[in-house]
Amino acid sequence: MPPNPGLAYDREAPRSSQVSGTVPQIVSPDSTVGLPAANSLANNSKARSANKLLSMTAAMQSFVIDCTMLPPAQAMSAIGTVFVDNTANVEPLFVRYPDTGVVQEVPAESAVYLLAITGGLRVELTSAVTVATAITVALLNFVAGPTGVQPITGTVVIGTLGPVTVANPGPATGAQTDHSITAPVASSTTLMPANANRKFYYFQLPQTSDGWVNFTGGAAAPNALGSFYFGYGEKGYSIAFCTTGEINIYVTLGGVVAALQG
Repeated sequence: MPPNPGLAYDREAPRSSQVSGTVPQIVSPDSTVGLPAANSLANNSKARSANKLLSMTAAMQSFVIDCTMLPPAQAMSAIGTVFVDNTANVEPLFVRYPDTGVVQEVPAESAVYLLAITGGLRVELTSAVTVATAITVALLNFVAGPTGVQPITGTVVIGTLGPVTVANPGPATGAQTDHSITAPVASSTTLMPANANRKFYYFQLPQTSDGWVNFTGGAAAPNALGSFYFGYGEKGYSIAFCTTGEINIYVTLGGVVAALQG
């Protein structure tokens, strides 16, 4: 197949890689496959994955995967996502896009999806390995994200100059225990004992009495420090924060206090 005029790599000798002194070996993918029927993009017959198993050694630490070398029936128009399984490698791996010169780093012992910074069909992968290391690479012609758990070891450092958002949508589910009691008249009573594993609590005062609740383990009493007032039939429950200490309740006229914790 003739060189792609849109790639600077075709017009130049291979540039030096991230590992000093190495010259990349240019290889084609081992296989290019369409997506399985279960994939959300299965209806797109042009959605493909070009896969390559690289064996890096101290003598061969840099490869260029060239998708322009694919047969016409497996051709890809561009690389949208690069998946790198670097879990067997104790060294970081660098992904460089020859048409832009942009470099992305894959941490040691990790598997990551990278948004491809390229309009071409070549990527260079380089790592300072010292022993033979198998690294699996998939070049996708669409934008894809990770599924399941992506393993990574070591220390993850988060900078302090910008926000970090972690999405963990609810609702959360789990077992719960009934802690309903018949509270005596005007006396502090333990509603829930201390529970270091508590993630949620919910209670409701009797419809016929108001009362006070102490969430810090102390006795509940009218207008006492640490005691919170609740009206007739009023509910109390945890949302973003859940105390794990003993919860005591004082019901002015006594009655059934419905309560759950999980």
